Amino acid sequence: MKRITLLMALLITSIGFGQTNLLVNGGFETGVTTAIPGWGDATPTHSYGTLAVVAENGISPHGGSWMGKKQPWSTNFVQKIDVTAGATYIVTFWINSTASTNTTIRIKEVTPTTNWIDLTPIVADNGGNGGDPTTYGTTTNNAWVKAKFSFTVPAGVTKVRTNMWSGNGVTRYIDDLSLIHISEPTRRR
Repeated sequence: MKRITLLMALLITSIGFGQTNLLVNGGFETGVTTAIPGWGDATPTHSYGTLAVVAENGISPHGGSWMGKKQPWSTNFVQKIDVTAGATYIVTFWINSTASTNTTIRIKEVTPTTNWIDLTPIVADNGGNGGDPTTYGTTTNNAWVKAKFSFTVPAGVTKVRTNMWSGNGVTRYIDDLSLIHISEPTRRR
């Protein structure tokens, strides 16, 4: 009986492990994008103008009542996340825009270096990853499109940040973002 109880506890733990969204306010449902932790950047040299909006330009949120809005100039969705070196994570989100032009999504190391991390598309990214494994490209125009990729944290890295941008003149909307821890690092025996 003790073995069955132990096995059930391990099964429940393994199912529940890694299913927590590590991003704060990933659905923008608080209506706030300016505070840390959340969507913004504590570095004073960055001025990322992102907002949470209810509906705009004929676009309603993908889920819930709010969605994130990237201004039509050089702005960015930034959130810093603690990670485990060698572990694998999956990022999922929905994207929409006022024009059909490519948006680039990247994950950048924050501690101890500032390199871009290689991304593996799970949902096709219209070729944006083809020439550069550090990018995940998306193209949409007034239709919500699902984006999904994975990445493995390089050795020694303890913190990463999201990075999303597109050309000037295009307003981007993003919703239902999640960053999920799916596997532990492989340990040598």
